[in-house]
Amino acid sequence: MVASSPSILLWLTAAGSLYLLWLGVATLRSCKTARFFNPDAASLPEPEALTGNSSQSLPQPSKGSVALLDKVEQRSPRSQFIKGLLTSGTNPKALLLYVALIPQYLDSSQPLPLSLQTGLLGLTHFSVSIPVYFLVALAASALLRSRPMAARVVTLCSGIIMILLSAGLIYEQFFVA
Repeated sequence: MVASSPSILLWLTAAGSLYLLWLGVATLRSCKTARFFNPDAASLPEPEALTGNSSQSLPQPSKGSVALLDKVEQRSPRSQFIKGLLTSGTNPKALLLYVALIPQYLDSSQPLPLSLQTGLLGLTHFSVSIPVYFLVALAASALLRSRPMAARVVTLCSGIIMILLSAGLIYEQFFVA
């Protein structure tokens, strides 16, 4: 569909870049309050509340934030894994990358049918990606738990990168001939 009408690609890119810009701005706006969420520590009181040495009263969570914490705590690791798997698996950029890269490794002269070759390459990619993503998640979790300021820095950098990518896409699509 996109190959038959380049203007569709132009509008899809424009919509995607505007959405990315919106995400980047929203991320930048939240960088001052960003922190690593540890569900195990969410129900523990602050140390000042235990000792009574707090000079000011602790803010009480709103009903919405309590409901959000309850929802986060109720998610099992399995449901979180499935959600991440579905999110990654339905990512159109990943699918387009897969479609662009895999065909160059298919060989019609091999005894295996092309569909089986495609499936094997996909399963190989999948089996390599899961441990890599898992290790990245563990490393990020360890970093953010040990350095609370890191969550703010990562959030700030993420927002800036999203805005720059959006600006680059807009510039490339509308100002480069």
